[in-house]
Amino acid sequence: MADKVSAAHFARVEKSDIDAALDRLRRGETLTKFAESTRYDLLHDGRRYPTKAVAALAVSQVLGRMPEPADFSGGEAAASTRLLLERGFEVVTKIYCVGSLDASFCLGRGVNEEFVIVESRGPDRNTDYRAGLEQILAGLGEEDIPIVDAFVDSSKTRAAGQQRQSLELHGRRYPIRVAGWNDAAAVAQDLGRAAAATGREAGAAGYGNPTKRLRLVIDMPEGVSLAVLSERLSGITGAPAAPLKEFSFVPSAPRAWQTEADRRATEPAKVRLHHKQMQSDLYVRLVAEHGRERVATEHAMASGMPADLIANPPGGLVIFEVKTAKTPRECVREAIGQLLEYGYWPGSKNVKGLVVVGPSPIDVETSRYLEVLVGRFQLPLEYRHQPIRESATESGGGG
Repeated sequence: MADKVSAAHFARVEKSDIDAALDRLRRGETLTKFAESTRYDLLHDGRRYPTKAVAALAVSQVLGRMPEPADFSGGEAAASTRLLLERGFEVVTKIYCVGSLDASFCLGRGVNEEFVIVESRGPDRNTDYRAGLEQILAGLGEEDIPIVDAFVDSSKTRAAGQQRQSLELHGRRYPIRVAGWNDAAAVAQDLGRAAAATGREAGAAGYGNPTKRLRLVIDMPEGVSLAVLSERLSGITGAPAAPLKEFSFVPSAPRAWQTEADRRATEPAKVRLHHKQMQSDLYVRLVAEHGRERVATEHAMASGMPADLIANPPGGLVIFEVKTAKTPRECVREAIGQLLEYGYWPGSKNVKGLVVVGPSPIDVETSRYLEVLVGRFQLPLEYRHQPIRESATESGGGG
């Protein structure tokens, strides 16, 4: 087993190693073992990159090998994230919605500052931009967090070298402390006016666009994480609303598994890993049916969560969810919610089949239940029997 990646390893990573990692990802290289990030990204030249994948590629130059996801931790306080900040890069949260409004933002941190990025308005996105900006400003006021600077953060200002051109707000000086909702509306109006006049071509007609992408540099209190403040400003708790990402199929085989494993519980116990055995055996069957290049295990779906197995035959995806409950009815009950999320989350590809996989043959009642679901809701639901092998000496493999 390879050693864990330590803080000392990360300390040896140079900025050039991170630049090289970003270049590989920019050119389309994918790391199948490193899932899409769920909380934080590295932000560089207006593009987002998964922080853990960037850190893994960069530190591989020091290790002489590609680390496994379990070899080091991610997250805001992790050594891998501190590395990116210390080498001059910026880390941002996923995109959050402002309450129930059609308006979005994220929080970020560089080596010397924290900031809020308010996403711009478009024909079909962030249509509540102004109301969202006011709510964010009011939230900063409630948290007693001053705005120490503000810029238009767009591709145009970056290309023109104006990304650090402070917005001049009429009658206001930085730092700005927002005092209540009325003041939030006034500050939002001032920011819009200043943004409209920024990044415009010489001789351009009209007033300009007051709903551009903004970066508000803030003086954040110590001990408050980006994720916690994001949830407070959004007015909701829970996971951020990540931007839509189209599903892309990549074939893969199951990892090695053991028939038994020790589990610490109230009393030591041996637990048979039925799920892995069923998944591995089903993988072999699916490869025989569709070919190795059309089958994958633990594949991240559009929702960001991994499906047990998927097949990619002509005509659409078939998604398999393995359950080890004793009865088919229990397996269907446990699997159906996951299958619907995997198959129909925004950004999903064409789905041909949703298959519940259980260790027992389907019974008459469960079969009738699936027929009702298929007939009433037009869901491509099926049940597949994958028996559990009882021999503890049999090994699972990628086939």
